[in-house]
This record gives sequence, structure tokens and C-alpha cells, in this order.
Amino acid sequence: MRRRTGGIAIVLAFGLVAGLSLRQLWYLLDSRVPSRETAPSFAADERLARPGAIKWRVDVGLWADQTPPGLGADDTVYVSGERYLHAIAKDGRVRWKVNASGIAISRDGRLYTRRWPKALVALNDDGSERWEVPTDIGWDSSLGGLAADDDGTILVALGSRIYRIDAEGAVRLTADVRPHMVSGPAMPGPEHTIYVTTMDRGGDDRVRAIGSDGRERWNVRAHVIRPPAVTFDGTFYTAWTELFRISPAGRIDWHRDLRGVAETPVARDDGTVFIAAGSDLLAFDAGGRLLWTFGAASTIHGPAFGADGTIFIAGESAYALEPTGRERWQVALSDRDDAQFPPLVASDGTLIVQTSRNVYAIAPR
Repeated sequence: MRRRTGGIAIVLAFGLVAGLSLRQLWYLLDSRVPSRETAPSFAADERLARPGAIKWRVDVGLWADQTPPGLGADDTVYVSGERYLHAIAKDGRVRWKVNASGIAISRDGRLYTRRWPKALVALNDDGSERWEVPTDIGWDSSLGGLAADDDGTILVALGSRIYRIDAEGAVRLTADVRPHMVSGPAMPGPEHTIYVTTMDRGGDDRVRAIGSDGRERWNVRAHVIRPPAVTFDGTFYTAWTELFRISPAGRIDWHRDLRGVAETPVARDDGTVFIAAGSDLLAFDAGGRLLWTFGAASTIHGPAFGADGTIFIAGESAYALEPTGRERWQVALSDRDDAQFPPLVASDGTLIVQTSRNVYAIAPR
């Protein structure tokens, strides 16, 4: 199942025999050679940085992928732009970029990504390949994304199939939800249960729980597309135009209508649930009671949380909010350069925001 990558000569020979176009052949070659380090597009003097000030900005090319960025233990930002997966150091230098898309980071720091036309790839810290696993779903098919489980395995949702692949590239489990299509990443839960959202042409949207043996434990009908947010006890939340709280047994505890298309909800240890829907950020308690709403000037993504409880969201601007929902500060991003994903928070509190073309680092409090 697994194959080790070869040299340039092997790739050339394969391309010629397969009759690939020059563009496709260049993609295969380019995808296996990490680029050199480059400076950020913009960098400010950090001695002058105030809360909410932009520290640096990196142009990664027009956003063309539906997978969010990731943050390594050393605060390296991994982000997909036009054609490339970029690794950006905490000072804004692009350490390397390779032709790939999406990122999953395991608990021990291992990096995994997807590559055209049909592969899951494990990367070393310098962007070089460790191994590559072929899949039977093409690049242009439904790609539900990657997620890392606590045992070091990677969950890969492709089309109607879910793969569990270990650190050495061996496929340990495959689940199949046909005739349904996976509509988001397969999220790990307690006891290595896999939670996915699925859809079909008849509008039968469901949340499914799949055991570690690959068998479905239960499913519940809910009009959702976003991947669920799983809590420590297996309770989870998922949303689209409604927010659902679903018990570990697959029972809908409650649901609430939302005023807009929602992001994946975020559940905190105290039971508070946050969800971005349209231009609003809403906070609910564990019983479904609305605590507060913050209205932004544009569609927002998030939230993310600082160590001091600060809440971060991003749209046309990046916002920092008090835990009560009161605005602390905001900073406008470049014109027509809206955030595309929930922001990330680095170990020093720096806020990382990916927009339609750029990655921003914004100074913390």
C-alpha cells in the first residue's frame, strides 16, 4: 500500500510513460522539492508593536483550498495557499513550501498533508517527504480533510471512505459510509471513536459515530455540514443553520436556530459553547441558554482563545473580546482580504489569521 518516494529520474520516467502534460509533470517534480527560505511580505519593528498591531504579513497566493491552517509546537504556521503548503516561522520567514494542500499535526509533531493526484504524504520538519500513501480518490473528488488522533494515527476522509493511517504509513482501518458522502473532517473522540457528518443527494444529512473497529455505532439526522466539536466525555456540538448538542449515545439534547450559516462550534471546559454565525459570535451555556451575542461588521470566523481567556474572531477585521463578549480591540486587515478560517493563537499570544491571500501575525495584549 505504501511507497517510498524516488528521485527525479524516476518521476521523469513515470511522467513520460504515463503521457502526462508538461504542466502535470512539472507539478510532480515541483511537489517533491521544498523551496528555499524567503522573507515576509511585510514586517514591523516588534519594539513598536502594540496590542492589535500587525507584526508581519506573508502573501501565500490566492486561497484555493478548504482546509484550515495548523500551528506546530514551535509556533511554525502551516498554511495552504495557491498550489503550495507553506511553513512560516514565528518571525514571518517562509521556511519552505511544497506542492501540497492541507495539514494535520499529530501530538508528537509529525506533519501530514495531501498531494495531487491521489496521495497522503508525511513530511519531515524541513518539508522533505518521509513516505507517501496512495489513495483511490482523486484530487478533484470530495476531500473531507485530515485530523490527528491521540494515538498518533491520522484520520483521512475522502469521498465516502475514512482511512486511519499510522505514523509509518500503514492503513490500520478503513470505514465506508456509502452511499453517503463525508462532508467534513473525521473527528476523533473518546476511545478512538470517529465522528463524521455525511450528506447525500436526497438531503439526508446525518452525524455518525464509528467505532475503532470501523462499525457504525449510531447515526442521528441533523441538517449539518460542519465537522462536530467533540468534548472530553463524548458530548459534541455541530451546526449549519442550527446548533445541535448531541449526547455520547447519539441523542439530540437540544438545538437552536442561528441567524446565518455557522462555523464549527467550540466548547470550553466550563460548558460554554461559542459559535460564529454570519457576522455574529454567540455564547451558549451547556443547557442551550444564550448568554450573549457580539455583532461584527462582516462575516466572521472563529473563535480562538488566549491563555488569559481573551476571545479572538476574524473577518474583514480581527477582534479581541473579553470573556463577557465586550470588544477589547480590533484591527482592520487589507482591503478585500477577509479571513477564511478561525484564527490561531501562538504560544506567546500572537494571533494568526489566514485571509483570501495572506497570513497575518497580530500582536497580543
